[in-house]
Amino acid sequence: MKTKILVLIVLSLGLIFPIQAQQPNLKSLLGGKKNVKLPASYQFEWKYKVTITTKGNQNLDMIYLIKPNANYFGVQMESKEAKQMDFMCVVADMNLNAFTMFMESAGRKMAMPQGIPKDFGKKAKDPNYTYKEIGTKEILGYKCFGMQIEDDSYIATVYYTIEAPISFKQLFHYSKDAAPKGFDPALIEVMKDEALVMEMNAEHKKKKKESFTFKAVSLNEEAISINTKEYNSLGF
Repeated sequence: MKTKILVLIVLSLGLIFPIQAQQPNLKSLLGGKKNVKLPASYQFEWKYKVTITTKGNQNLDMIYLIKPNANYFGVQMESKEAKQMDFMCVVADMNLNAFTMFMESAGRKMAMPQGIPKDFGKKAKDPNYTYKEIGTKEILGYKCFGMQIEDDSYIATVYYTIEAPISFKQLFHYSKDAAPKGFDPALIEVMKDEALVMEMNAEHKKKKKESFTFKAVSLNEEAISINTKEYNSLGF
């Protein structure tokens, strides 16, 4: 059971990591619906800090803001641009099917909501995955299960835990059609409530520059609130 769940976790993370690691223009990722009616606030209870390192030794420090059982999550990037702002956070709301970037600088608060493209997370083709267990190790005090996963492009080692008080549940919003051929879609439902990826080392077989590592840095309980009514809505 855990083996199949891990493969689905990696598929979901594959939708997120290339976006974050290569930092493309945000506008190109978002599209469609602009008139999004936001809830009065977004409440978060946990901060999960990770570091993504590319083969060129470029580091991207990120913080996931998570509230258990909520259908949204936040992402903060500790980049030079973000540090110039008093506050910056992108919230992905699966109920609204939208991303919203919240920014605060020099006393001004701005929000940029955009609809998530309809084809975001849809399966392009049946992937050809193989996988095997590689033992366990402790990360941030949690027992983590290790897997080696390989497809036509990547070979990756992944460690995940089911002991953490949070999971990547909010990331698994994509269509069940995105699961590999032969996997029971019901496994996605099981996986949602269990696993938190703590470490990943992905090596691209041909394009070494696309290789990267993902490592957990800290997991802390901290209440954070975004009052959306304090932000002026802007369009791209």
